[in-house]
Amino acid sequence: MALTISGLVHEYVAKLATGTGPGVNAGPTTTWVDNVGTNDVTLRNTAGNFGWTTSSGWAGSGTAADPYRLVCDGTGDYGTFAATPSPISTAGYGGAFSVELWTFNTADPAASGWYFRDRVTANTGVYAYLNSADDKLTWSIGNGSAPLYPTENVGLTGFDASPLHHLLTYDGTTVTPYRNGSAQTSARAFGFQPNNDATTLCHTSTAGTAVICTVRFYSICLTPTQAAANYAAGVLAASTDTSFLSGIMRHHIIGRGVRLNG
Repeated sequence: MALTISGLVHEYVAKLATGTGPGVNAGPTTTWVDNVGTNDVTLRNTAGNFGWTTSSGWAGSGTAADPYRLVCDGTGDYGTFAATPSPISTAGYGGAFSVELWTFNTADPAASGWYFRDRVTANTGVYAYLNSADDKLTWSIGNGSAPLYPTENVGLTGFDASPLHHLLTYDGTTVTPYRNGSAQTSARAFGFQPNNDATTLCHTSTAGTAVICTVRFYSICLTPTQAAANYAAGVLAASTDTSFLSGIMRHHIIGRGVRLNG
């Protein structure tokens, strides 16, 4: 199934962190390039932040079992977006949006690990975190006066031996979380209040670990079919990969044989 390209506004895939290849710790690679827009992420390497090791920086071999990823060890590792992602900000909000994450936490962190945070106050914007209290991937969105916390189903955890796919969609009325392509049970009607302040990636200023392979923002509410398609495309998919694009036909040219006399 093809990766959904329609409505894609920002995309960060670790295998293309530099725009052409993965991020590396030798250097190091401190800018995570936006493959679709111009909203690059700057990874902070001041005191107490990324140490540029495989436990605090870029990791992975680029396979489905060991994908390229950014690992945050909980000692202040974080990144900042050049601007608040437009689909969920006051400046760009149009009534619907989707936020997608591929994560690869293989163990429960000691404390909550923040993957993405797009709010400063308690009642606006969107963020996602691995809640160590119940071991689930939890989304939080604000309606201006109170937050809603859509979580994944009972029995699921936010960590696994394999990469996990998480998605939050909003159609202007209903918030729906997805896990590995399937809608979860906590879909609810909710009035979203966008945030227009600073946005951070891997907001691990306290003990905890966040491991991120991919982040995508859409200006549309992805359908259940599109959610399933994005999961099926896999953790290695990027919008610039022609093998994952829809509407492309491939042709094999069969050469005409040459008959030799004699």
